[in-house]
Amino acid sequence: MTIRFALLSAVLAFACSAAHADPQPGDVRIMDPAELILLGFDPATDEVWRAPEFDDRELLQRRFDRAAELQADAEPMAPNPLVDPIWTAVQSNDFRFRGATAVYANSTAMELYCDPSSSVRHADAAIRFPNDHRVTWMDVWAVDGSSSAGLEVALYEVCQNFSDAATRTATQLAVVDTGAAATPGPQFLNKHSGPNRWVRNATCSYMVRATWSSCAGGADVRLQKVRVLWDYD
Repeated sequence: MTIRFALLSAVLAFACSAAHADPQPGDVRIMDPAELILLGFDPATDEVWRAPEFDDRELLQRRFDRAAELQADAEPMAPNPLVDPIWTAVQSNDFRFRGATAVYANSTAMELYCDPSSSVRHADAAIRFPNDHRVTWMDVWAVDGSSSAGLEVALYEVCQNFSDAATRTATQLAVVDTGAAATPGPQFLNKHSGPNRWVRNATCSYMVRATWSSCAGGADVRLQKVRVLWDYD
């Protein structure tokens, strides 16, 4: 029994080690330390990659068409797991600004923003999915009424390495940005994570990171909610 247990433990350890999130083909490693710091990572301990750009316009139109179909139906249809999305979401009060010196507000309208006096511009929220499902869309609700500041929201897969516990591998799966020069107002932004991004809870966790380009916009740039969708394919 002891030998069998030891063998099983070894097999599981190897499987978990193999499951460490090695970058997928097409992922690009971010090597510039200054860029890593701007993204909120530590160049000394974080290995950060970016998923390749993915043209999701056709898929987005299908989503909108399906939503219109469901809304127009006089008798609402039962959700179809083969077509309709399944999701989880984080809202403004799920986010935590990184650092004790952060100055921010979470309004009664459930909108998060950083104060102009704050030097901390990154806020993170853990987000969880069932294992062995495929992440598809990230949806973001925000308000941008500033012509000098904007908001970037990114979904990251963060994985630990069994052979090197001091190093993390983070991959940016999807990112949207309200833009720093425009004043687009209320925003509903969408980005597909790309194909074949499977959830790997054995070695990885997932987070949404909100980054204000500047806190000078104050309450003019606010984050409301982030939703991530997945499917069974």
